[in-house]
Amino acid sequence: MFGGLFKISRRYGVYGLTRTSIDLDLMNSESKFIGMPVNRKDRDDFLGTKYGSPLEIQVLYLDSDLCVCTTGQGLDGPVHVYTKSNLWATSGAKRN
Repeated sequence: MFGGLFKISRRYGVYGLTRTSIDLDLMNSESKFIGMPVNRKDRDDFLGTKYGSPLEIQVLYLDSDLCVCTTGQGLDGPVHVYTKSNLWATSGAKRN
């Protein structure tokens, strides 16, 4: 965000894993401004807040090169696509 002036990093711990979903717990969050830590919160700081509840990511499709999954909001939220192949770009397939 803002060309790297402000950065938020979040680390999650996996507490549940099945073939179709991953259950995550927010372990810590850190905010940096111009590379200097501004705010840091650990697991105890999230209790009783919206960040304290677990996050479930559903795997919609998975093979050896492609993974399509939700972001914790189900199908109402954005869908993430991960691939190891260099054939795909952000807007579609590359043409050679």
